[in-house]
Order: sequence, then C-alpha cells, then structure tokens
Amino acid sequence: ELYLKDGNITFRYDAFNLSVRPTAISAGVWYHAIATYNETNQSLYLNSVLQVTG
Repeated sequence: ELYLKDGNITFRYDAFNLSVRPTAISAGVWYHAIATYNETNQSLYLNSVLQVTG
C-alpha cells in the first residue's frame, strides 16, 4: 500500500510480497513504483520499486 502524507511517501508491504521491498527509502530520492490500484479499499499494491535518482 502506498500512502502520501504531508509530502512524504510511506511504503507498507504485504507480508507475502517482500520481494519488492527496497533496502531503504531515502529522502530527496525519486523512486519509480509500479503498482496496482484497488478501488474497493483505495490502496495501491506495489509490484516493483526502482530508484530513479540519487
């Protein structure tokens, strides 16, 4: 699930899909996230996360 709050992105992971977990999310670094949106619970499920800059 991907949440945007006060300009900061917080990543939460499904315990059964830990393969998409980056080693760290750094401030000031852009990440490209491939995700699937679930309209029912308004959540984004991450498929992959790639570091773009930094």
